[in-house]
Amino acid sequence: MNGKTMHVKIRIEPHPVFKREARDSANLIMHAATNPLTLLTGGSHRVKGIDDEELVVEVPPMSRGHRLLVRSKGLPVRGMSSTRGDLYVVPVVFEPATWKGFVTLIQFLGGIFIFMNMFTNPTVCFLGIMIYPKIMKALE
Repeated sequence: MNGKTMHVKIRIEPHPVFKREARDSANLIMHAATNPLTLLTGGSHRVKGIDDEELVVEVPPMSRGHRLLVRSKGLPVRGMSSTRGDLYVVPVVFEPATWKGFVTLIQFLGGIFIFMNMFTNPTVCFLGIMIYPKIMKALE
């Protein structure tokens, strides 16, 4: 080109589901919306990998927020096409963006429940007042 230099700027948009563990890492992290009952009691959960392959992840009981390892389902390792990084699945009740709205809804509904039962059933009201703060703490 007649001795002139051309500069090209490439901007890569972040993936809506997967994030790299580190800048040059082949490991991926994803937050997977999981059934609340599965999070409490454990069980299997299906997720789609980066290649649209359906993967089954075993979720241990009470594992909300923990990283579950799926070996060799991340990105190909640079310079080693046959080796892949790992995928870490973080089971959550909802995606992180909607979690705050869910907690607000539970707080609102819990307040209504306690108020409605205050006059009709003192035992339920007492239990609601005792258990409600513990539920809110578990949701944080």
